[in-house]
Amino acid sequence: MNVLATANGKPVEPPMRADSRRFGVSRRASVVCAVLLLGLGPAPGAGAEDATVAADRAVARAAERIAPAVVALEVTRDETKPEGKDRKKEKGAPPVMPGARTRSLIDYYSRPKGPVSGVVIDPDGLVLTSLYNVAGAVTSIAVIADGKTLPGTLLGWSELLDVALVKVEAKGLAAAVPAPPGTLAPGRFCVHVGRSPAPARPTVAWGVVSAVKRWEGTAFQTDAEMNFGSTGGAVVDLEGRLLGVASHIADRTVWGQSSGVGFATKWEAIAGLLPRLKAGKRIERRIGYLGVAFDEEAFEEGARIQRVAPGSPAEKAGLQTGDLVVEFGEKPVLHFEQLIEDLRATPPGTKVRLKVRRGEEVREVEVELGERPDGG
Repeated sequence: MNVLATANGKPVEPPMRADSRRFGVSRRASVVCAVLLLGLGPAPGAGAEDATVAADRAVARAAERIAPAVVALEVTRDETKPEGKDRKKEKGAPPVMPGARTRSLIDYYSRPKGPVSGVVIDPDGLVLTSLYNVAGAVTSIAVIADGKTLPGTLLGWSELLDVALVKVEAKGLAAAVPAPPGTLAPGRFCVHVGRSPAPARPTVAWGVVSAVKRWEGTAFQTDAEMNFGSTGGAVVDLEGRLLGVASHIADRTVWGQSSGVGFATKWEAIAGLLPRLKAGKRIERRIGYLGVAFDEEAFEEGARIQRVAPGSPAEKAGLQTGDLVVEFGEKPVLHFEQLIEDLRATPPGTKVRLKVRRGEEVREVEVELGERPDGG
């Protein structure tokens, strides 16, 4: 698969590999080891079954504590508008496979109908969810909390964080309690709770924190499974304290849903933007556009250009198919994934020096990154 190094509203960030296995023997063994190391289980010498039971109880306890603060959202869209249409009917949708797999393949890559998830962060009616959940030609939002359906109003949102803030007129709602700073660390357990497809019954998935610096440091990665319905829900520690909001699961993302590669926007990143979100600010993301596709099958140091978009900054700078980018802004390029991350962190209008190897020749070029073309 070719990755276009550009901002397209759903930027591609290469995920770290994660274990997506279900609850089998290997998972059970890892749980037992982790439980004993974390001191969650019974005294040393207790059996593996006892340790597994202790893990089950810890996860269930965390889910029980956060569940009252996790809500469902019913989002209605105007399907007469392109941005509100059902992706299943769209031209250019993923290919349909014959036989029994047809339905599941289409659904996997399409925003389904039905409720999505959110988390209350203020008893007076502030609800966080994924921006993807409330994007498009939205005509109404209803929040289902504690068995009551409340009309919601979209306030602000952030594209980079993939979070949106919804306000409902309510008092005394159960709200999430943030985890203390320093709680988040690779290898620690986390629990993901959503409210879809049945708002009255929370869904629970758990896993470990795989990495803590994703999406320019605003999100962490986990192998706790996430899907269209549970995205927007809470990701908590084993005390039920909020670590972040499940995010960055959208149609046609390269890592897919329920893949064992999931992301949650950190509470610290959200808290820093809350005043702007409450004020209704819509924070768009501007990322520098280079206009190339990289060869993902090239196993070498650097980023091999497979295609140059006509009229792009790359073409204007003289870059060509087959060029190997070895340096970006005086920083060595180890692989194409790293270069994509660097481009994502560089705004339009920035002039960057690239070092490129073409055959036996190494040359330096200056590129002024542009704005993403419409529809690009």
